[in-house]
Amino acid sequence: MKRTVLLLTLALLAFAGCEKKQENPKPVDPNWKEEYAQGPREDNDPELLIGEWVLKAQVNSKKQTEKLDPFEYYQRIEFLPKGKFTGTVFCNVMNGDYTAGKVTINLHIGPITKKNCPVPKEAESRYLRLLSECRAYSVSTANLRLYYNDNQKFLLFERKQP
Repeated sequence: MKRTVLLLTLALLAFAGCEKKQENPKPVDPNWKEEYAQGPREDNDPELLIGEWVLKAQVNSKKQTEKLDPFEYYQRIEFLPKGKFTGTVFCNVMNGDYTAGKVTINLHIGPITKKNCPVPKEAESRYLRLLSECRAYSVSTANLRLYYNDNQKFLLFERKQP
């Protein structure tokens, strides 16, 4: 009897710390602002990049959101001072360097942890490839768009709220 109570108590403690993940984040506003159709802004302030951003959508050349793998909704990137960044690649952590001008951005992905994530390796590779292909950006206090494919497509991030 004591053993059963002990096992139940341990099971409850183990599950008590589990955090329920959001099923799907709110969809991206289908009423695209005119600025999205115009491509990258030419007057970005690179200082606005500093902070943590959460991936919300991948947008195609027709300015329509493409379906993301459910795991991709929890990807984040944090731009740090002095041209450094960190972020998540599913359950792994990445680090790297970046350079940003008024329009251009280059992400140089460095070390990545090698945990065995419960997602296909292709999903990790795809996310890293898209980040490394980004060459332009638009940033505001709330949103970040990292453009790739000759500025025809972009990854849409929202600033993480404290």
